[in-house]
Amino acid sequence: MALQLRDALRPYLPEGRRVRLAGLPDAAGADLVRHLQLLDGADVAADDPGASAGSGGAGGSGGATASGGATGAASQPGVLTVLGWPVGDPAAEARVEQALDAAPAGATLAVVLDQGALVAPWPRLLDVAGATDCQVLDAVPVLGDWPLVVLLAKDGPLVPPARYLGPPSAATAEPGAAPEGPAAQRRLARRLAGELVFAGLRERALTAQLADVRAELDALRTQPPPQGELQAARREAAAAQARVLRLESSGALRLGRALAGARSPRGALRLPAELAALARSRSAGRGAAGGGRP
Repeated sequence: MALQLRDALRPYLPEGRRVRLAGLPDAAGADLVRHLQLLDGADVAADDPGASAGSGGAGGSGGATASGGATGAASQPGVLTVLGWPVGDPAAEARVEQALDAAPAGATLAVVLDQGALVAPWPRLLDVAGATDCQVLDAVPVLGDWPLVVLLAKDGPLVPPARYLGPPSAATAEPGAAPEGPAAQRRLARRLAGELVFAGLRERALTAQLADVRAELDALRTQPPPQGELQAARREAAAAQARVLRLESSGALRLGRALAGARSPRGALRLPAELAALARSRSAGRGAAGGGRP
């Protein structure tokens, strides 16, 4: 169930209760300022009110303003910075990366995206987080025009879900391979921790969709429509059944369930076999698709 944005941010509010917004369109920034001012008396402001989502285009001066505002907001100590990532804005990714890079060590930042859990560009966000020594702490569906908020920590010790990630053992190391340095190991662990966060997020979203489709299918089965609508209802039931089958066979759902099960010792032992089975099924699917081409 989606939360209000202020409720998702409440556990990360710093002691000084200061929140700064950056990289958001004017109207969205003003709306979020009003919304977050209900966050337990927090001091909330937008640091770049003149920057709009479309101002970062090539040749425009607004992109530099937005980038400078986001960087300035993120570099302030003792502040929870909320960065906007409008997915349709080609300059948004660079603004977020610059802001994360400028954040002080130990800072917590939030990135709000205007796309939901199943379509948001989370691999690009993980690339940005890895390049700036940040770890994804959580990804939370929220209500409103910015339906996903991602919480990140800058250049700190690994925190949950990193507890599920053990260091590589000597038995699994490749013969003759040079040992990775601490910085490379931290980047890898942070990346894997972020992958776990987003896999769990997508698994929950797909499970919720699956429950909705099953409820729709059960309603069609238990409440027969009038005779004139019977054919349409049968078509809807067949479509709903097909959606159930697609969702249940979704690789993202299967991966999320495998990672969730790996939190127990027995599940962790099964995880390599389950990941290998997923990889084989994906390879077989690609081979079958390619084989049918002339």
